[in-house]
Amino acid sequence: MSKIDEVRSEMMAAMKAHDKERKDALSALLTALKNKFIDKRADLTEEEENEVVEHMFEAYSDWRDLRSYLKEKGFSKKEKQNIQ
Repeated sequence: MSKIDEVRSEMMAAMKAHDKERKDALSALLTALKNKFIDKRADLTEEEENEVVEHMFEAYSDWRDLRSYLKEKGFSKKEKQNIQ
């Protein structure tokens, strides 16, 4: 399952739970992943997906929900290493 699919699934769960902050953070991440996909005009590699996630993590580090989500799902290899 690609990260786009994973994020979309998590975003739908946040919407069903009426968790606006989490939904907004996931929506921003999903948009960034889709934009990269559109720019490349091909499927993203895992490395490219991780680069987008890293950029979002750095750009929106004040979004605690996004940070928690990235750590929980292991999207950020650098952050995953820091956690362990």
